[in-house]
Amino acid sequence: MTGSLSFEVSLELLQELPGPGTLRLSVIVVEDSIRSAEPGYQQSNYYNEVAGHPLFGQGGSIQMYPFMNVVRDIVEDTWGSSAGLPDQPEIGETYSWVGSFDLSNDWDPKHLRLIAVATLHNDDDIRSRPVLDARGMDIGGLLLTSTSHEAEPSIRFQAFPNPARDYLQLNFPKDEYELKLFDTQGKLIHTARLNGESHTIATTAMPKGVYTLLLINTEGRFGAQRIIVR
Repeated sequence: MTGSLSFEVSLELLQELPGPGTLRLSVIVVEDSIRSAEPGYQQSNYYNEVAGHPLFGQGGSIQMYPFMNVVRDIVEDTWGSSAGLPDQPEIGETYSWVGSFDLSNDWDPKHLRLIAVATLHNDDDIRSRPVLDARGMDIGGLLLTSTSHEAEPSIRFQAFPNPARDYLQLNFPKDEYELKLFDTQGKLIHTARLNGESHTIATTAMPKGVYTLLLINTEGRFGAQRIIVR
């Protein structure tokens, strides 16, 4: 799979920052498991001659070794980006950062996830750059859903009120659609077959948070929006 993926990270400051420095956000692209017979993917086996170890006698170089949680990309900068973040963030305010990265044919989309990391960056001391929070989201399902449609124009639709409390109203061009709603972990939590130009989703019982809404018609065209439930 090739192409690019854009994302938006939202951060709400719940308390005072624990020390001096600037607030930064970074996004890490991780593939949770890699096995390959290609050169460069063999694992040196230190335990080949250590009797009693599970890897004893398996050779000095292990073929098809499962590498776990491999970092494929770090968006923008290893130490994060301060774009869109004020020098003096305020408690209770929500800030957003938009970024993108290129997909590679070497990556398996089924095993990809994004990890957003918020850090406090101290320019004067590399040891004083604590991680304040980190959240992950599996994106394999989203990528696989849209792969065959990525060249098609998107569907424009309305979703309101957003943020939603009791319900979410959708208005879209009259057609037949498949609706999918994903949570921040990439888990599919709601799906429906639609025929018409409007649909209502009850959000009263949904946990507060950010969701991704995907709308796909029978011709493969699709549209997506970020939804907030409060």
